[in-house]
Amino acid sequence: MDGLIYSQDVFFLGFPYDIVPNLLFGSGGFPMPLVRKAIVAAMDRDTLILDGHNNPGFSGGPVCFFRPNEGAARIAGVVSGYPAVSEPVYDQSGGPTQFSYSV
Repeated sequence: MDGLIYSQDVFFLGFPYDIVPNLLFGSGGFPMPLVRKAIVAAMDRDTLILDGHNNPGFSGGPVCFFRPNEGAARIAGVVSGYPAVSEPVYDQSGGPTQFSYSV
């Protein structure tokens, strides 16, 4: 995280919902991960809290950033998960049901 600045843009990489694009890179033919953007909302010695949209499948992916005036990407950490939120399911008339789902 050396050089990472509070509130700066970061990018995290992964394969949400097992989406694997057809775009390959490298001599080994590795699939190119999807990229999401976030900002650093809070940071501690070994923890980053990002404000960005995460989905299942980004866990374990790198969080990358660029130092000001440098062209090379750096890795600040690894996505360890995301908080799930329970939302109600409504019926056709707009009334709540006994069901919910996690987002």
